[in-house]
Amino acid sequence: MDAFLGKLLDYYQITEEDYAVLTAKPSFSSIPFLDKDPNVIKAVARIKEAKEKNQKVLIYGDYDTDGVMSASILKRSLTLLGIESAAYLPSRYKDGYGITLENAKKIADSKRYGLVITVDNGVAAFDAINYLKEAGLDVIVIDHHEIQGEPADCYALIHHATCSYGTYPVSAGYLSFIFSIALLGRVDAYLSTLGGISTISDMMPLQGYNREIVRLAIQFIDENRYQQITALTKSRNIDADVLSMEVIPTINAIGRLKENPAEVTRLVSYFAESFNEKSYQIASWMKEVNENRKKSTKAAMDELDYDPNDPAVVAVANVSEGLNGLLANKLIGKYGKVTCVLSPKKEDNECLVGSIRSPEGFSVTKALDELAPLTITHGGHANAGGVSLLIANYPMFKKRLFDLSTAYPPIEKEISYIDLSVEDITSKNVELINTFAPFGNNWKRPNFLLTDLDSRNFVFNRKTSCLSTNIQNRFSLFSFNLERSDFEGKDLVSLIGTLKFNEFAGRRSVQFLADSIVE
Repeated sequence: MDAFLGKLLDYYQITEEDYAVLTAKPSFSSIPFLDKDPNVIKAVARIKEAKEKNQKVLIYGDYDTDGVMSASILKRSLTLLGIESAAYLPSRYKDGYGITLENAKKIADSKRYGLVITVDNGVAAFDAINYLKEAGLDVIVIDHHEIQGEPADCYALIHHATCSYGTYPVSAGYLSFIFSIALLGRVDAYLSTLGGISTISDMMPLQGYNREIVRLAIQFIDENRYQQITALTKSRNIDADVLSMEVIPTINAIGRLKENPAEVTRLVSYFAESFNEKSYQIASWMKEVNENRKKSTKAAMDELDYDPNDPAVVAVANVSEGLNGLLANKLIGKYGKVTCVLSPKKEDNECLVGSIRSPEGFSVTKALDELAPLTITHGGHANAGGVSLLIANYPMFKKRLFDLSTAYPPIEKEISYIDLSVEDITSKNVELINTFAPFGNNWKRPNFLLTDLDSRNFVFNRKTSCLSTNIQNRFSLFSFNLERSDFEGKDLVSLIGTLKFNEFAGRRSVQFLADSIVE
């Protein structure tokens, strides 16, 4: 067996037989279907009834990639069945998350729809769904968010927990794709690709069926070159990294920055319809918005006022609230501490709204429960959440979050790595690493330890001061986190990082992406 492959198998603690299964041609055979589930059968029958009665269907989604993919899958499926439908993606700023009572009243008052399907929301929309029921409208819910107590009393609920789907949680886009199989009576490669993209975007564990649908998505993109996807990146080789670093942020940028729900909803027509001249215009617009998002995020990062020595990183940014989560992600990646970034709420100069992130071992949901007396709204998951509060309560909120971060420190996780020599850094070995892909949540790209590098020969980016240098003309050494100042007083250094290919101007080279210095 190849010595480098042996190191990778040891790292992932799998056998050669496991590796053979892991790298076998992707297939739908390991993906469970739901065509026998009672709620799925009921939902399919109701949708076909809508066709028979010539009822128009409204699909109510969400403004992030998972919501966009879910709504697009349902929209395209209904079109293929000859069912008239419309989609609505809410504005983060004007509507907030999920189907609201106010919008439920507008839907009922319009008298245009005979059936409503919520995707990536709805499981907790008690008031809205009850109102629609009283107005004579059935609601089908396809959602993956945690059910607290009893779910909303909808016509049919498709949820991985109530359907006893499997070991791993799934995205709403994944569920929407699985539902499309029952609805269409067949597997659609393009719809499975949208389901795979949503799986990456919502950071589902890339194991089992989640891993398989992402592998299938990458295979279908390579085989079919779907223009809806290829138009959003310059990369020819589209893998999970390209999807997560380029395509998904471009989709998310619209919901983060655009206030008009009509602009957000344009994304459904882009992904659900055949690619045409209008699609090129939408793709160009999406990329432009994403470039503005990048500039705004960088400017905000440069202006943030916080002390990295505090127990937690808490700061107020002068940005659109849709960027708070991105800033929090960058800060937690840099400092590994509980992080909260807030910004002034639009049209309410007395309120702050923000995002909170935490490393493993600190529960965001429990912390927000304790902070509830100081907040207006709050919610989230174990490591991520959202919060709003009065500006007057900000000093106390900050102090209490510091106290909680001190009382419940995150778990210090030992980083596992593979010892690496300069001679190991070859295209062949990076290709071998990539056979373990796709990488993502719960299945990370392997870490390597590269020792005894002479930092006196390092070159740093002029604008950012970040590490960016070549080693013996064999590979490039790059870092988003390590700057010139991090190497002061250190001649020989050892770095932990990952190995991957870097594409630039049509050329591919080997890159060691350094994350940290081993002290």
